[in-house]
Amino acid sequence: MTLRKLNLFWKRIKDRDKRTFGKFYELYYPSLFSRAHKFISDYEVCEEIVQDTFIAFWDKADIILPEKKFMEAYLWRILKFKIADFYRGKKIDKHYLEENLEVSIEESKTYDSLFNEDLEKKIEVAIDTLPQKTKEAFIMSRINGMTYNEISEELNVSSKTIEYHISNALKILRKELKLYL
Repeated sequence: MTLRKLNLFWKRIKDRDKRTFGKFYELYYPSLFSRAHKFISDYEVCEEIVQDTFIAFWDKADIILPEKKFMEAYLWRILKFKIADFYRGKKIDKHYLEENLEVSIEESKTYDSLFNEDLEKKIEVAIDTLPQKTKEAFIMSRINGMTYNEISEELNVSSKTIEYHISNALKILRKELKLYL
């Protein structure tokens, strides 16, 4: 799928297009079921877990960012948590659980890595969109570890002004990064 088509695909899901979600379901169901079945031998339980995964994804459809490439990783992550939730609900041998989920954890590290790389890029982009003085104050505070008083002295403004800039930066970043929070 080309990047343009992929972006359109995610946008349609975000817009809650049921037909597109049906295609999405058909595309990902077999691989999700196969992964779940590696850890849970009961077909009905696997079907339920995969269904729950799609429902959880659909419930969060409004926060999809079509231009991002991590949506598949997000889907796999939901599945991983659904499998873990299944095991938490069962009284099973701890060794068995650790043995079976170890592979899942290793595989999910790849998806988590993609997710974290995308998050770092998103944070950088979000910081770059801040107003110049707000950006400068935020970087000095959160990245360089300076206190509000140190920043206010260096920028020759009041610490209340710095407090305003940091508060404004956090508000903007929360809005920009709401998918990750």
